[in-house]
Amino acid sequence: MYVDAFTPMTARQFMAIRHIRNECRRWMTNDTGRVSREQQLQFMRAVQSDPSQLVVGYRVDGTVVAYGYARPMPDEAGVFVSLGVRKIMRGQGLGTFVYRNLAQRCSDRGHVIAEIQAWNTSSIRAAAAAGYRFVRDRGSVQVYRWIDQG
Repeated sequence: MYVDAFTPMTARQFMAIRHIRNECRRWMTNDTGRVSREQQLQFMRAVQSDPSQLVVGYRVDGTVVAYGYARPMPDEAGVFVSLGVRKIMRGQGLGTFVYRNLAQRCSDRGHVIAEIQAWNTSSIRAAAAAGYRFVRDRGSVQVYRWIDQG
């Protein structure tokens, strides 16, 4: 499968990511509330006005099927990363690709950290396959740090 990673994004591509965020919400935040169109536009404006944040879209056959998000860590050098993959694309290694791609794009910014719901074993496996290693148990959240493989 050929995956095209792209940034910056058009407003339409940001809206496609909204659908992915809504599909993945339970897996990422334990929150099942839907991301509204207005909330997604606010997110887009925030990312576009803050160069310390990064959103990367991922396409397969021209369709946006995943996204990755990096934001600065508040108290130390580094970034937190998260991702979302459309349901129809899960189980094909795309999560691993996105975790690795985000880490490579952000490695010059310090530690690359993924905080993953402890019960989200698919995301934990994808992060581990991408080179992230377990560093801390925070109860319902497991913390993983990318270890540069290059």
